[in-house]
Amino acid sequence: MVMTITITLFYPDSRHHHQRLEDEGVKSYIIRKKRSPMPENPDYQRATKLRKRVERVFAVQKKYHGGSRARYWGRLKVGIQHVLTATVYDLKILAKVLITPPGEVCPNT
Repeated sequence: MVMTITITLFYPDSRHHHQRLEDEGVKSYIIRKKRSPMPENPDYQRATKLRKRVERVFAVQKKYHGGSRARYWGRLKVGIQHVLTATVYDLKILAKVLITPPGEVCPNT
């Protein structure tokens, strides 16, 4: 006796998965997720784009320029460290902009 099994991979909460189970007469006990639509408010859309740009700068500073640790003690010294880190980041971006030929898009800015 030869038995053939067909396996189709679906994300468990996908519409296709629930439809397939329903077609086979199997009751699905997977709780459906409610997907919330993106808010239509234009202020929210603008704020989200700005947040992505700002958080990217902080992530680069933290990952590549020692922003995750304070080198010195005290608020003033740590503040100076962060100002210098931001200055280095800005100078790197400026260097990329200056070496990019006119009419081309500057990479990673």
